[in-house]
Amino acid sequence: MTTTPEILFHPRVAHLLLVHKSPCQVGRLVKRLQHPSASIYIHVDGKAPIEPFRNAILETGVSNVEFITDRYCINWSAFSMVEATLSSLRHIATIEKYDFINLMSGEDYPLKSPLQFHTFLSNHRDKSFMEFQKPGDEWWEEAQIRFRRYYLNDFTLKGQFFLEKVVNKLTRPRKHPKSTVIVGKSQWFTLAVPHLMYILKNEKKLRYLKRFFKYSWAPDEFFFQTLLYNSPYREKIINDNLRYINWDNGKSSPKILTAEDLPVLKASGKFFARKFNTDIDRGVLDRLDEWILP
Repeated sequence: MTTTPEILFHPRVAHLLLVHKSPCQVGRLVKRLQHPSASIYIHVDGKAPIEPFRNAILETGVSNVEFITDRYCINWSAFSMVEATLSSLRHIATIEKYDFINLMSGEDYPLKSPLQFHTFLSNHRDKSFMEFQKPGDEWWEEAQIRFRRYYLNDFTLKGQFFLEKVVNKLTRPRKHPKSTVIVGKSQWFTLAVPHLMYILKNEKKLRYLKRFFKYSWAPDEFFFQTLLYNSPYREKIINDNLRYINWDNGKSSPKILTAEDLPVLKASGKFFARKFNTDIDRGVLDRLDEWILP
C-alpha cells in the first residue's frame, strides 16, 4: 500500500485580485480560493463603488480578505494598471511574510483545488511563474510597437488620438538601453516573494522602467516580466503563468469561456482560467465546481 508523502513545507499564498465589476462573481472566486495558508487582497478599480464588493464578500462568510485602500482608477491598456498592481504588491509585502503572490482578475476561476495549487507550489518554492516572449519571438515582434510609440491612454483629452499622431510623427521611435531586454506577454503571474522583494527594492530599475513604460500601450504585459528577466533570478522564472487563456478570437480581449470549453479546460493541466462572465454563462462555473470539489 502506497501513501502520499507528507508535505513538510506549506507555502503561504497571497492572492491579489484586481477587480472592477461583477461583485457576486468575485465573491464566488474568493470562496474557491480558500485554504488555511491563503489570504486574499482585493483592489477595486477606483471608478467602481466598493460597497457592492464588500457586501458580496460578507455574504460568503469568508474572513481572510482585505480590501486595498490605496485605490487607482485603472484605464484599459494604460500605465495605471501597473501602478495599481505595484502599489498593491507593496502593501502586501509590508503586512506579513508570504511565500508566493498570485495575481488574478475578478474574471478568473480555478481549474484545480486550492490544495492542488498549494501542493504544486510546495514543490517549486524558489520559482516564479510568468508568461513571456523575447525579441525574435512572433508575439514580441508584433507587440513591440506598443513601446516604440507614445500612447496617452491614461489621459482623457479632447483630440487625444490626434495628439498621439502628432507626437509620434515629430519624435523618433523610442529605444531602450541595450543592457535591458524587454520581454512580456500575459500580465497575470505567480511570484515567489524573494523575487518580488528584489523587484520592489530595486528602485533604480523601477524608476527607469516607470519612465519608459508610462506612455506605452498595455505596459502591464511587459513591466514585471522585464524587471525579473533582467535580474539575478532569470533562471528561476518558469515561462508558464499556470493559466488557460484563449486568444483564438483575434480580438484585444480573450474569449469568454463557456460550457462548450469544458473539455479543453479539463485537459489543459492549468490551475486557473480566464475569462468567465456569469451574465453570459453561469453554468460553466457550476460544472467546474462539480469537477474540482470533493
